[in-house]
Amino acid sequence: MEQWQDYYQILGVDPGATDEEIKEAYRYKCFTIRPERVKVEKYKQRATDELTRVNEAYEILKDPEKRRQYHAEWLQRAGKAPTSQVPKPQPVVTPPTIRFEDVVPGEAQSASFILQNNGGPYNEITHINPVSWIRIVGYRSVNPPDELPLQFDIEASGEEWGKHYVEYITVRLDDQETQVTVELQMNPKPQPEVETTPSASRPQGTVYIASPRRVRRLCQSLWKARRVTIPIAAVLVIGVILGGRSILSSPPLAFRGHSRSLAVSSMGMIAYFERRNRDIHILSSSDKMTNITTTPDEREEEPAWSPEGSMLAYVKNGDIYIYRLFGGYTEKVKTSGDLRCYSPTWSPDGKKLAFVSSVRDIYVLDLVDGSLLQVTDDDTRKESLTWSPDGKRIAFVLHHGGNSEIYTIRVDGSNLTRLTRNKVWDQSPNWSPDGTKIVFCRYSRSLKDAECHNADVWVMNADGTDQRRLTHDTVKPSWAPYANEDDPAWSPDGRKIYFLDWSMDPERIFVMSAAGGRPSFVHNCER
Repeated sequence: MEQWQDYYQILGVDPGATDEEIKEAYRYKCFTIRPERVKVEKYKQRATDELTRVNEAYEILKDPEKRRQYHAEWLQRAGKAPTSQVPKPQPVVTPPTIRFEDVVPGEAQSASFILQNNGGPYNEITHINPVSWIRIVGYRSVNPPDELPLQFDIEASGEEWGKHYVEYITVRLDDQETQVTVELQMNPKPQPEVETTPSASRPQGTVYIASPRRVRRLCQSLWKARRVTIPIAAVLVIGVILGGRSILSSPPLAFRGHSRSLAVSSMGMIAYFERRNRDIHILSSSDKMTNITTTPDEREEEPAWSPEGSMLAYVKNGDIYIYRLFGGYTEKVKTSGDLRCYSPTWSPDGKKLAFVSSVRDIYVLDLVDGSLLQVTDDDTRKESLTWSPDGKRIAFVLHHGGNSEIYTIRVDGSNLTRLTRNKVWDQSPNWSPDGTKIVFCRYSRSLKDAECHNADVWVMNADGTDQRRLTHDTVKPSWAPYANEDDPAWSPDGRKIYFLDWSMDPERIFVMSAAGGRPSFVHNCER
């Protein structure tokens, strides 16, 4: 007996989709599933079978009578009554507006709102956290064991003096949504005090502002002399401006946050997170770009290729999804409990996924039997997981004391080992295909609650020894204030390293030899 198939799921459309939407979905599937372009025989057969199922689904759903009969069977199998007989849920939030006032840059502000349902039954609660200065840090039921009312805790932090921020958090009960408006009013910037005290009475460690005339005269004198070297001249100018007493540090800015944005598959395909439309794109070797998510109101990020390169895991709203390259469809990964999942990475055999939960612990999910193993049990922030090729260890970034370092740990939770030890941010570790080295990025500056600039690509042995810098403002435009060469990833043969440069807009992808050297341009991420 032939197995019943969900044609809506195969085409990736809603059961209530229009004829035009079904036709568009079918065209997209045919565009993405191209068996004739697949060189590996077993993958070509898989793509052929998937295309056959897509054609079968379209033949049924494009015909009104066949679709009517199929839809009646679909409702029966899904255990759902006709939509007209079921009242829709009605999400309501209290308060609908949250406002923070008199805020200083870098200071975190906390608040909460309550979600209730004033309508019919629902199956799923989802929320959309905007990619900006505000984030949802947790949620919990107000009256356990009932799911609703649900309290959401939020945290906001602005960066600029005097700015008025406005953002919206969307919450949904099934397909019914509402929004919470969040406003953040920053304090005006304090005015600097101009020095009027005679030099003899200047206290040590005070910053002074020199007059423009004094600076201009000094620069004219240095130019006429033409003997003073540029470094010495710079020191003299700074000495005049600051009164020779102290060094003025850059104003603090909030760190941009970090999640992996670039991944290279074993077949040489590149997946990257595009920040403007908040979608994941796949770039083939022929420089052909495909947007695999196309959800304007949601953020999909942290792409991670499966070992054989046929599947791509990514994160959306704290859940892990898997996109199947040969078939072009996406499925949600089920995890037990209410875990919020980030930084997914595949085991070398492709049967497991490791990720960081919302409580900042590392878990390993068995995709075959659904079992879940907790690797760590503490409250330190972790991110950027990468599984070693031998399957024994996981490398990751651990934050503590305003700093971030790279560690490894065995999959059973034993033998935690620190690989980097310094006062700057180390991020984005990535094992080489042979497991002997780890490529990562390092920021040249790190201050607590301060933005880090000048990220460079580094490489080290898998045990943390022989740490070497491979880039140094290598692709920085002459007008850019700093370079950010980040998210390094190995080529399948381990002979090259790809990385992402976000010192300018649009962000760019480059590739260079694993030994270093001049990078070559690959792709503009916004095109």
